[in-house]
Amino acid sequence: MDLFLLRHGCAEPSATRDRDRKLTAEGREELQRVLTAAGTHLSAINLVMASPYVRAQQSCDVAMTFLPHLEENDRHIADFLTPGSNPQRAIDWLVAQPVDSAILLVTHQPLVGTLLDELCGFEAGRYRMGTGALAYVQLPLIGRGQANLLWLKHP
Repeated sequence: MDLFLLRHGCAEPSATRDRDRKLTAEGREELQRVLTAAGTHLSAINLVMASPYVRAQQSCDVAMTFLPHLEENDRHIADFLTPGSNPQRAIDWLVAQPVDSAILLVTHQPLVGTLLDELCGFEAGRYRMGTGALAYVQLPLIGRGQANLLWLKHP
């Protein structure tokens, strides 16, 4: 399985509810830069899952412009991708997917960093997933410590 982990772009500092924070112009530019740098690797993606938070949905909108081969029904909302979610929920979901999948998960810190560390068997906090960061990992087997980090791009 090919897995792409995208942290949302820079968002406004506050809103009435955290889940309602919107991307800033800088956040959109970050995403454009990192997704452009990913190049043809994104062409393999056949499924997109995103947190229901506004900034993640808006980041997903930007990402979808780099995935012209996908249709809207290839994009889904996943409650297990919110900031404080347990990474095991995402791992359990991945286990249930076909092994030949290429999936983009659009999510938040601390989940995205913890998920990357756990899938690759790294010590906690090894890789920083700043806003707009995109990681590409391959999972020959799906589970903790099974992934190979191919690259991590920052805007």
